[in-house]
Amino acid sequence: MKPIGRIVANEKIRFNKRIYMFIFFLSISAILWLLQKLNHEYTDYLQYPVTITHLPENRIIAPNSNLEVNLKVNALGYHLLRYKMFSYYNPIQLPFERYRYKNGRYFIVLSALQNQIVTQLSSDLNLLGVSPDTLFFELTSVKTKFVPVILETNIVFEKQHMQAGKAVVKPDSVKITGSASVIDTITMAKTQKIELNNVSENIQQTIHISSIEGLFINPVKVDVFIPVDKFTEARIKIPITIINIPQNYEVLLSPKEVTVICNVPVKKFFKLKPEHFRVVCDFNDMIGNSMEKIRVSTERSPDFVGRIQVEPRYVDFIIIRH
Repeated sequence: MKPIGRIVANEKIRFNKRIYMFIFFLSISAILWLLQKLNHEYTDYLQYPVTITHLPENRIIAPNSNLEVNLKVNALGYHLLRYKMFSYYNPIQLPFERYRYKNGRYFIVLSALQNQIVTQLSSDLNLLGVSPDTLFFELTSVKTKFVPVILETNIVFEKQHMQAGKAVVKPDSVKITGSASVIDTITMAKTQKIELNNVSENIQQTIHISSIEGLFINPVKVDVFIPVDKFTEARIKIPITIINIPQNYEVLLSPKEVTVICNVPVKKFFKLKPEHFRVVCDFNDMIGNSMEKIRVSTERSPDFVGRIQVEPRYVDFIIIRH
């Protein structure tokens, strides 16, 4: 006689098999039904972008112009599904020569260009109508200017390694072209972010400039060089400079100098000099300061050092008026 537990386990296995078989045949039936439905013709709307060609010299479409049309089409379900899922659209190109002008706005009557639109559609689609009937747009002047390239990075260095100097970007500026109203708001062009881990050698890459909507950028890529080296800790004594001190005033500090602690590339350790740094205390921060201590700030440091610390961070002061 078989144990009850074994009998229950066998029945469970047979039940699970029946469930899987049911799901399998249900899925096959659903797929066959969908394929059958997709083989029928349907009518639907597809949204297409529009490009206006042959614009006047030094003129472009204003960014606030909505250049999109809805096309009423008839097609097999297979083709409509493909267009809907993958946005498989090439822009409809319309010639500027067909424009009209009224009340300060340009417009093109799309119903008059329906035959031209048909020639740009796939043979899979049968065009039934276009909306809106009229496409309005505005023109604006083209402007060009150069902006600096800002390098975007997220770099994790290997232990005891650091960036050993300023990153070099060539070219360090790019030309942007577009609507004057947009150009005037742009002050920089950022690169795509460089993301690296465990870096122990110099970085040399060609990086794309991040696109800016409505603008053309030239060049679209820049060469980047970032020096990397092993580092050691350096300690150097720097005298404190008092800034914004008015005439007839004198400030006594204790101590008069601080120790700057920083990481420096091994190869540049002996090139590090006190004159590379400038540490300051601001007289304006002393006025009304009841603590009689003032914060020391690093105003200048070389680009090849990192993790700068100042000791002590605060110093005592006495103001003397002559």
